Amino acid sequence: MANKKSCGFDDLPVSILKDNIDLLTVPLSIFYNKCFEKAVFPDQFKLAKVIPIFKKGSNTDPKNYRPISLLPTLSKVFEKIIKHRLMIHLNMNNIINLRQFGYQKGVGCSDAINTLINDIMNKINNKLKVAGLFIGLSSAFDTIDYDLLITKLE
Repeated sequence: MANKKSCGFDDLPVSILKDNIDLLTVPLSIFYNKCFEKAVFPDQFKLAKVIPIFKKGSNTDPKNYRPISLLPTLSKVFEKIIKHRLMIHLNMNNIINLRQFGYQKGVGCSDAINTLINDIMNKINNKLKVAGLFIGLSSAFDTIDYDLLITKLE
């Protein structure tokens, strides 16, 4: 984790954890493993300090700000551990689709573009029809129907 100065409501900088790693490794490991065993994500980890970040336009219009949630440092560490364990499981069991390019280590946008170009060229070489539809959403997160999203997630 980067030594960013911004902290959640806990005001615990990452540098404190890094500077005291020898003292904290064992107790934090015990704590995080207990959380896994009991399938618990502590309530204190769910609290965030929300800060408005200006996008563009008039700085007096609240719509021109987006919220940034600063999470507790120990919560961010736990999330990284969860992600690491989840990725091990997904990779060991070949669950991730080969065409999943986002949020994959060592894979990026250029890989997605190369795959798309290869697919198009293969179709053309086999005299098949090819169609493409590309949609760009401006302010994509502002267009989400949150009630529908919550319904789908439930």
